[in-house]
Amino acid sequence: MLPVLLAAFAVTPQFSQHWFDGNAEVAGYALEQSRYGQRRSGTVVLVFVTEPFSESDRVKADDGRHPDSDVFQVLKLNAVKDYQTGIYDYNLMTSVFMGLEGHGGRGPGRPAKITFSAQEWCGNTFEELLFAPERITRRGFSYFDGEGDQTEELALPANGITAAQLPILVRGIPEPLEPGVSIQRPLLRDFEIAVLEHRGHAVEMATIERSKERQSVQTPAGRFEVHEVVVRSPSGSWVYQVEEAFPHRIIRWRGPRDAGELQGVARLPYWQLNGEGGEAALRRIGLPFSRNDAVRN
Repeated sequence: MLPVLLAAFAVTPQFSQHWFDGNAEVAGYALEQSRYGQRRSGTVVLVFVTEPFSESDRVKADDGRHPDSDVFQVLKLNAVKDYQTGIYDYNLMTSVFMGLEGHGGRGPGRPAKITFSAQEWCGNTFEELLFAPERITRRGFSYFDGEGDQTEELALPANGITAAQLPILVRGIPEPLEPGVSIQRPLLRDFEIAVLEHRGHAVEMATIERSKERQSVQTPAGRFEVHEVVVRSPSGSWVYQVEEAFPHRIIRWRGPRDAGELQGVARLPYWQLNGEGGEAALRRIGLPFSRNDAVRN
């Protein structure tokens, strides 16, 4: 049975049949990343999946463990980025839990929780953002001097968005942007700017605009008709090429410090592919079969 979503998000049968089919959308991208003043190569995996979420614990809600009033539906995005910097590599992961229905005083499209982690040979960094209607509780943990255990409150208006959730929003979830339309929204800075560049979290006014025109682009994953969504802020700009047809997957993007191109995409129950042999599914999303393949190539 498909869940019933509330509070102004127009859920079409097409959306429900696609996003609540029991699978995740797993997309692999070739990455170009700027770090330490040089361009690096790597990979990005974007995992989009719907799941029930607990308001009280801010975690995925297992069946029967929470009262119905505590549970609501989110679209989760796990963005996993890996790239090499000389002798050592960077492993970054951002998790966005964005409500598909209003809950806890937040409207549809407002995140309930966002986390960011960075692992490299110098140490670990972890950030957690918990969202109330117009504020965010931030907790940060870092090995950098002066940036150890931190807790603070950040203000973000009810119509504000975060750079971390842009890969969801540019797909028209929960609200499509019509061709040729431009809107302005308060935008919480990208984690890579705030954390890795040690510039801190700040809210900036951003302009989001969708192109009127379509164009055809060729990638290793195939040919797609796309439109562009451009996001401009004082910290930088992003250009997303978004599939015109449903489900409006991200085909390419170019940001202030990175760029990605789709290599392959599949709907998979990836959590079941954790046994030996499951790694063969990496080829379906255009990624190397193993780290050894990446080294040889």
